[in-house]
Amino acid sequence: MAQSFEIGQKLPATPFMVFNSFGVQMCLSECEKYVMCSSLNYNLKHFVCELNSGWKTESLSWINDDEYVYHEIPRPINKVCGAETCNADSRCVRTAFDTFVCVPVVCTDSEPVITNGIVQYRTYMPSSITYGCSPGFVDCPGTWESYAGQSYCFVTNQVLSWSNAKNICYDMKAYLMEIGSQEEQTWIRSKATQKLWFGVTDEGSEGAWYWENSRNAPTFTAWQPGEPGGGGGENCAVLDESSGWQDYPCTYTFQFVCEK
Repeated sequence: MAQSFEIGQKLPATPFMVFNSFGVQMCLSECEKYVMCSSLNYNLKHFVCELNSGWKTESLSWINDDEYVYHEIPRPINKVCGAETCNADSRCVRTAFDTFVCVPVVCTDSEPVITNGIVQYRTYMPSSITYGCSPGFVDCPGTWESYAGQSYCFVTNQVLSWSNAKNICYDMKAYLMEIGSQEEQTWIRSKATQKLWFGVTDEGSEGAWYWENSRNAPTFTAWQPGEPGGGGGENCAVLDESSGWQDYPCTYTFQFVCEK
């Protein structure tokens, strides 16, 4: 190990970037590419590279950890990158044409505000922001129907997968319906005649069905004879045309009912 590495030490800081299955020289090379990288922690046992934006100071000292080595990289605030100078939020990248460019890796600008929108994903290489609707912004395409103190939205103008139907319900501040009694099921069937997704699933617990929203096991069921019978490939359920429950692959598309 090079003399500049502090063996058995690490900086107790939150890294701004972590790489797995990295060699120590690869870790050093990666740190040198990021202008904001001032030091690194390297885990010798698990080959994990942690890039830090700070150094050891009087208020932030090393801690002992036999699995780690620590290294500091003195550098100016800005870094020359070919004909460019990268700032602290950029990485110097060598292209296939043997030129150098500064690529932003951290953006300090706040996201643009979109009315009734929330940020779901953000990337920096390439730069992109994906927005979703704020919960409650999407409303029932029809009217909310009331039964026993609950409200139901019958989405019969489109068919979606179980997961997408669940997300639409979430956007309404609701959830895929939970059927609690024969009376409730009879009322639901009187409002819609096609197959309907509802909120029961055994995803992640094969054979043990539960309500996705409340996480409770159903106290009322109406499985058709031989159902559920799809095994691991059929983890969601529909209320069929004859008011029975059948399990289906969650990727199939059906109408659905949201409840709140």
